[in-house]
Amino acid sequence: MQANKFINDTNNMLSVYQDWDPLQTCIVGRTLPPEYYAWITVPHVRDLFEKMAIETEHGSQLLANKLQELGVHVLRPNVNLQYPAHEKNVFVPPLQPRNHMMMIGDKFYYQDWSTQYWKNYYANIADPSWEKYNNVYDFLAHAPDSHVNEAYDQFGLEQEMCFLTHFNDTHGDILQFIKQQGNQTIDWDRTDGGALTRVGQDLYFGTSVQHRDMDQLKNIYDAEFPNYRNHIIDSVGHTDGIFCIVCPGLIVANDDPDCVIDYATYFPDWEVIYVKNTNLMAAQYSKYKEFFKKTKSRWWIPGHEQDQDLIATVEASFNSWIGSSGESIFDVNMLVVDEKNVISSVQNTKLISILEKYGITVHVLDIPHSYFWDGGVHCMTLDLGRRGQQHDYFPGRS
Repeated sequence: MQANKFINDTNNMLSVYQDWDPLQTCIVGRTLPPEYYAWITVPHVRDLFEKMAIETEHGSQLLANKLQELGVHVLRPNVNLQYPAHEKNVFVPPLQPRNHMMMIGDKFYYQDWSTQYWKNYYANIADPSWEKYNNVYDFLAHAPDSHVNEAYDQFGLEQEMCFLTHFNDTHGDILQFIKQQGNQTIDWDRTDGGALTRVGQDLYFGTSVQHRDMDQLKNIYDAEFPNYRNHIIDSVGHTDGIFCIVCPGLIVANDDPDCVIDYATYFPDWEVIYVKNTNLMAAQYSKYKEFFKKTKSRWWIPGHEQDQDLIATVEASFNSWIGSSGESIFDVNMLVVDEKNVISSVQNTKLISILEKYGITVHVLDIPHSYFWDGGVHCMTLDLGRRGQQHDYFPGRS
């Protein structure tokens, strides 16, 4: 597929200091095209994934169009059809850029999973001298020809290249655009924009199942962001599925008793609107109990609960693509365009009515197959630039 061409017509450094400042530049994710699934041997399962690919791309294009309609410059990743997911399903489609990217102030952080793949790759090679190369680009540029030839001939580097260059293939044009604006770009293994909330001088980071030592995390973030006040919220998952700050002083939060956040401490004197979880998987659990047991409530494609070929294919070949949709709260997974406009994938009439009273319009888009991809509008986007300077909303804090 032809690469995106991004025009640097502003030459202004990108920055994000508050999550509700007017959005100017944004990434919208992209899934893989239908021809990607030609390897699936079961015809009706292949047909279903081809249909899902078309419908998912239509939904993401609706999102891109809505943002452009609201005056936002939209960037989109590329896709690499040479990536053999059925053989080594290591990387997911670039549908949810926020999972491994974030802009903090004017610094762009990203997590290049290809780098980790490279480290795992050379860890299986006997020659320890390869460890000095951080990624495949360093290796190809600086390694002796004998090493390069050995890698191609003995270790099948040509076959591995689609994994080792995955991030650059999908996001290289975007990364180059960001650099052209004068921004510093940092490959950091703690990058997770879905667990980040930016409120001027204060940064809020969620925990994960793997990392719940809040003191340790605090030290890590303090070291990386010494000019901010860093807070750790024990969310055990992405915070953008728990709450969303739609404007200064107003938070939309999930009322699930398992998602207990001390908002009064983190955001003193701010109003919190609690909304009911409309997770359709939870609502349909009793009806499709046996199906959800088989999938451990991680994914759902409505209407295909009895398809054993589908279940077998997904569990065998797409395990790294799916998250935990049974726990996801897409109602609060909204993208704030500015203080008067937010975009959602859920028609939560009660929430829409409440926000209208605050003068906030909720633009609801039909984003299909969320319960397979496990991502709402916020996950599918990444704000690169918002108009506004950094403010201190809690000046009494030390």
